[in-house]
Amino acid sequence: MKLRKMLGSLIRRIQSLGFYRKLTRRSSRCFVFREATQTDMIWVESYSSPNSDSPMQLPSPGVTNFVASRKRKIVGFVQLLREEESDSLFPGYWLFSLRVWPLYRGMGIGEALSRKVMEQARMESARELSLLVYEDNPAALSLYAKLGFARVIVPELEKMLEEERSASGRRRVVLRRQLD
Repeated sequence: MKLRKMLGSLIRRIQSLGFYRKLTRRSSRCFVFREATQTDMIWVESYSSPNSDSPMQLPSPGVTNFVASRKRKIVGFVQLLREEESDSLFPGYWLFSLRVWPLYRGMGIGEALSRKVMEQARMESARELSLLVYEDNPAALSLYAKLGFARVIVPELEKMLEEERSASGRRRVVLRRQLD
């Protein structure tokens, strides 16, 4: 277990270096970014929660799932959520659950998946896209800033976000990007 932690730390350090990013971005052309199938979602669920006994959630008409794959192996995942104004605390279009498997980070996969969500939201005539991210996640904040997202205050969410901070010690913030 100690060796695994050391290797993970070494990989993360290498992935943060500029030369690694330049080198691996060239290989990112080998990845396919597409809407997820039901089989893909079963695999993502088992990867994300390997010890879970709960049944997989049924697909929702307000959610579109996307995956990144290479040679039929899924290496990343993201969702586009659409919430009606009257139905939710989170009305509008939301980028949700962006995940890139650890060995594939730093290769531009998160950026490509995020752009896929932005493209789909634009096709549906969304004016803006929002997301929640932990304020102590510099890699994600940097990615979203690069994509044109900026922090906004949503008064209706502030109480919930502060309660989360009290319970977990971490706080999420809302970022938003205009799509016009």
